[in-house]
Amino acid sequence: MMDINLFVEELLLSNLSDARKKISRLVSDNKDQLSEKEWLLLSHDIIDCVVKRTVKTSNAVTPEKKYWGEFAYSLLKKDEQEFGKSSLSNEETMYQLLGMMGKCYVFGIYHGSLIKMPKEVSLKLLRSHFGRSFGHVLKNGFSPLVVEIHLPKLYNKKLAPVLNNESHQKISEFLNSRPDVKGVFNANWYYDPNVGKISPNLAYLSEFASTNGAMLVKLASDPSAIGDATSKSKTRKEKYEKGEYLPTRYARFWPTAQIMEWAGTI
Repeated sequence: MMDINLFVEELLLSNLSDARKKISRLVSDNKDQLSEKEWLLLSHDIIDCVVKRTVKTSNAVTPEKKYWGEFAYSLLKKDEQEFGKSSLSNEETMYQLLGMMGKCYVFGIYHGSLIKMPKEVSLKLLRSHFGRSFGHVLKNGFSPLVVEIHLPKLYNKKLAPVLNNESHQKISEFLNSRPDVKGVFNANWYYDPNVGKISPNLAYLSEFASTNGAMLVKLASDPSAIGDATSKSKTRKEKYEKGEYLPTRYARFWPTAQIMEWAGTI
């Protein structure tokens, strides 16, 4: 029988990368070997243990602890028909759990971590947006501290504008509390302006990324971008196979001052 307390202790002592690997091994070792109900109950026992170790260890109820407590309770109270959405094989739930342990930041549907801006992205920004990026690079250098965000595979959710806006509002609140972090950075295939011509429902992502003070630059195509762009769309897959569309990753950088200005308008 698995020692849940020992597993959670190991997670708490691990960095983000190692914690992710431990959870991935847990999923591969147990999900298909256990019945669905047994796997879901094991997931919830781990979540419950993390709550007891992280959220309930202090008498002071900070807004963050209150949020994590409400999040965990919303998972644990689901009935058998619903709580598959909260098992640890669901990437979104895994990152929420990692956020609860302080391994990453969680901003609604996104999760993030602090990195140094890749120098090659700063150089591309200078070439494509010289007038807007020169002052920023002059003040903060080529590799300022930024929050890099990622979008987990959403479980039964669509990346709707309202979710995107709410999540970026949370990012702006974080940046407002961290003057040492100079903006938000991420890269994805759906920022490609060509995506909206094929999948009109995603057109707003490129438009959102390239307006309100954010800067967008083309990177390159790669197997990951191709796989992600074609896995959930028959149309995109067919156009890729016919040579009519090449999924390409674009990088976005949104300086703190500009995202705060946007946040003040919504």
